[in-house]
Amino acid sequence: MAETETRTFRAATPAGELALQIREGPRPSASLILEGMFLIDSDSAESERALAGLGLEALRRARGRAGVAPTRVRVLVGGLGLGITLRALLELPGVGSVTVVEVFDPIVQWNRGPLANLNGGALEDPRVSCFVGDVREFLTGRPGAAEAIGPSDAFDLLLLDVDNGPTWLALPSNAWLYSRDGLEVMRARMTPHSVAAFWATERAPDFEAQLADLAWGEWSYASVRTPVRPGEPPLECFIYFVVRAD
Repeated sequence: MAETETRTFRAATPAGELALQIREGPRPSASLILEGMFLIDSDSAESERALAGLGLEALRRARGRAGVAPTRVRVLVGGLGLGITLRALLELPGVGSVTVVEVFDPIVQWNRGPLANLNGGALEDPRVSCFVGDVREFLTGRPGAAEAIGPSDAFDLLLLDVDNGPTWLALPSNAWLYSRDGLEVMRARMTPHSVAAFWATERAPDFEAQLADLAWGEWSYASVRTPVRPGEPPLECFIYFVVRAD
């Protein structure tokens, strides 16, 4: 039986040490770790793939109910990670363009380098553009994001896999994304009858209360069970959906 070799890459960030572990062997896999907190592991990443598939499905349902003709979908992906959601998205029909926003430049460089074999070189797809910076700055069009997004730019589908969801933040500043202010800014970046989807490691009652309070959107969630290892129970994660109703 072939042995698995682990390669580790490290980078200093303002939030602490970021580490990428790549396990090579018959079934290559990888993990991202920030200051000892696991952000993502490709061995348990079915929910990251589901974020792309279920998000696009929710968009098609919303537009079908509204009688909106199908178009090439413009997608925003918040959080690149191992490139798993991005790769899954690119393999789905109807995706016209994808803008990726990732706060950590080393993650972008690793996706272009050692992770490219794992995600099929997703960042090199001609439909993809990548902005290195904070999702909040990108959405609000603050200095530094001016060249990436214009004042009237809007997306059909927002896929947000930031930290581990609303209840488990590696970067406290990301709490804004799940707040009333953050949701209102997202609405301004969404086309009519579009969808924002949020990945979460667990149910988030406070976030659900914010969603229930929205005057402009309808929300729901899906549970996704991900096999981890033989003999172990599956990992349950959640995806929240908000449909812009106008």
